[in-house]
Amino acid sequence: MKNSFIFYSSFDEALRELPDKSRLKIYDAITDYALRGIDAQFTGVEKAVFSLIKPQLQANNQRYENGKKGGAPRGNSNAKKTTEKTTEKQPTVDLVEEEKTTKKQPNENVNVNVNVIPPFYSPPRVEKTKTYEELFFEKYPKYAKDRAKARKDFDYKRLIEEFEKSSYLRNLYTLKQVNDNYALIVTGEFRDKEPKKDEFVEAANARADRERWYAMRRALAEEKSDRIKSEMMKDRKYFELNGKLGDLDIAIARAEIDEDERREAQLRAEREDLLEARVEILKKHKYTEEDLLPNYFCDKCKDTGWQQDGKACDCYLKS
Repeated sequence: MKNSFIFYSSFDEALRELPDKSRLKIYDAITDYALRGIDAQFTGVEKAVFSLIKPQLQANNQRYENGKKGGAPRGNSNAKKTTEKTTEKQPTVDLVEEEKTTKKQPNENVNVNVNVIPPFYSPPRVEKTKTYEELFFEKYPKYAKDRAKARKDFDYKRLIEEFEKSSYLRNLYTLKQVNDNYALIVTGEFRDKEPKKDEFVEAANARADRERWYAMRRALAEEKSDRIKSEMMKDRKYFELNGKLGDLDIAIARAEIDEDERREAQLRAEREDLLEARVEILKKHKYTEEDLLPNYFCDKCKDTGWQQDGKACDCYLKS
């Protein structure tokens, strides 16, 4: 279990507008997932908010695991550090920079900072009693049986660096291939290439991210008004009055279809009286009619990102 994790200011901004009960649930879900790997199940606005936070927590956990592994290649189970003192003096190499790094003992409780992207390759630590040649055949024991056939001009330090950067080289099965392609290997010809970015895929992912962002904004705005409506429906007078207003709306629609203007005017007058009565009930609960409507961040597009004419809203272009 991890001892710590990074909590971003964007998490705080997303949670600040939530009710206390929902905010506490998501705080617990964040700590459970980041420290213990326990995934919470939510619905509604809580699901919308946590779904935006969860990918960052996943990325942080993955980087933490990668940091603990040290980036070692597969098949490296035999690459163990030598702790026993040797009686015979072994050929050594000039390791000024490596000696500096070996003095520092790794901290097992170190927190991986995901804001700093680790380098693609980290030079191997070399024991003072080992040469790069010995280290190479220790890291890649499949070549050890043909060690005598290795070229005499091998720069083993460079070979180790290039093998670490190339999955293709690590999968070679004969030392003869290394001998034959040595000149290309040391020039970096076999290094793994970064995959080309697909512009269409990137555009689709960006659009999906934007849509999730707007969905969260709508959910936050509508959740507050829905909560107030649910609270008011517990008031019996409000509940009955609200039902009468619904019946009146249907009756007014029928009067319009029948073109019965007198009946329609009478029904509308009754509706106004009921609305005034509803306002008084809301006042007792310290609410207004506006509180029953979603308070969208953008009134132009109602937090959809698009206006009625199909054009992108100003908030879509600026966000």
